[in-house]
Amino acid sequence: MRSRLPSIVVAILAITLARSAMAQAGTIVGTVTTADGGPVVGRVVTLSTEWDSVRTTTASNGAFRFDNVADGRYELRILMPGRTPWSTAIDIRGGVTVSVNAILRPTIRRLPSVRVTGLRTGVYGEIGDLTTYKPLDSARVQVIGFRAATITSQDGRFMIDSVAGGRSYVVRISRGGYQVKTVSVQVPERGGFELNAYLEPGIDRSDKDELLWREFDNRVDYGGIDAALVTRTDLVGGAKASLASALTLARPLLMKGLRLHWAALSRPGTETYPCIFVNGRAAPQGVLLDQFELGDIEAIEVYGPRTLQHDRLVGKFAASPPSYLCGLPPERSMGFAPSAEGIRTTMRVPLGREPGSGQMISVLVIWLRQ
Repeated sequence: MRSRLPSIVVAILAITLARSAMAQAGTIVGTVTTADGGPVVGRVVTLSTEWDSVRTTTASNGAFRFDNVADGRYELRILMPGRTPWSTAIDIRGGVTVSVNAILRPTIRRLPSVRVTGLRTGVYGEIGDLTTYKPLDSARVQVIGFRAATITSQDGRFMIDSVAGGRSYVVRISRGGYQVKTVSVQVPERGGFELNAYLEPGIDRSDKDELLWREFDNRVDYGGIDAALVTRTDLVGGAKASLASALTLARPLLMKGLRLHWAALSRPGTETYPCIFVNGRAAPQGVLLDQFELGDIEAIEVYGPRTLQHDRLVGKFAASPPSYLCGLPPERSMGFAPSAEGIRTTMRVPLGREPGSGQMISVLVIWLRQ
């Protein structure tokens, strides 16, 4: 019988080398900011060699990350309308982690002889094409819930100065022949938010979902004491944090006293569990909050049981089979999820606006990132 020892040795050696190569894969982490230190959100970061390239986008804090980077020399490049292109060479050897801080500075332009004074407010910026990095005209920029929209000019610029400061918004960008893009922004109390984004060429689905987005805009605009909009900039927690825990710390909900009901969360699938919608459509029974990852969420509409939005949304469950009950308040023992201070409150009174109490969250409309 011929010995199998050489083949076994070769197999073990191959596995060992493969594991060694995986162990030596490097990591590139970094942040992208403007010259004044503000984070650059949703910006494309390209890592390339002479023969290939990969892309990622910056998070709400301007951070980005490339994992499993093989040994070699790379170019890291970031482009942004109205900013000087930024690039740097990176060498990966022996599985090291390289940290990069990119600062995008304004492009020096010859401006017309018009002097503008005062503090710039609202939401403004430029929209470009992801493949050519050229400005896009005729793109529609809409601030959800504020009844504000505009069209980009020939140089891709836009400005919506009527947006109130001190809160977060969802901005929806669409154009024929391009995929719709949504971005969460936090407009400061004084000043504005500069939004520069690229659209990826592809199938334009804006007409198909236009009614759902119009309803989203109307619900948020109607507002109410027991209604709130939570954007991805409001969600607190790491990548592995649960959606339920992130919502207990969300600033818009804390300001209005809206909380998830502890008893309801402990009984998923029952009539007391919050009604869940995804991208404007009723979710099937059995969909739970813990099934969503924070990084996939752009915004969440939140409503209590005594709102007009609640009544209209819950009516969709009854109208679209298989229908089921959800979002109903428990009769007694009004225990809420822990607050930001970690305090759990239990009330033996009917649900309401008693001093120190919160209002139960009965409906959540979750909008995923596009």
